[in-house]
Amino acid sequence: GDRSNFRYAEAPTNLKYTQYGNCKVYTDFKAKRFYPANYSKGWIARSYLYMSKTYNIRLSDQERKLMEAWDKQYPMDEKEKRIRALL
Repeated sequence: GDRSNFRYAEAPTNLKYTQYGNCKVYTDFKAKRFYPANYSKGWIARSYLYMSKTYNIRLSDQERKLMEAWDKQYPMDEKEKRIRALL
C-alpha cells in the first residue's frame, strides 16, 4: 500500500485525516513518513522491538525512541495479551 517503506512517525497535532476516508492513518509522500492510527501504535512498536531484539534488526536511535514511547503510551489490551499467551 501507500505506506511503502516510509518510516513511522508521530502525526502533527493539526493533521486532518481525510486521505483515506474514516481510516485514521496518513501517508506524507513528500516527507516519506507514515502516521498510523493510535490503536495500532502499541502493536507496531512491540513488533518492531521484538524483531530488533530477536533478529538483531537495527533501529535508528530515533526509531527506537519512538517505538519505546509508543509501547509505553499504548499498552497491550486484553486481546493482545491473550494472543501473546498462545505464542
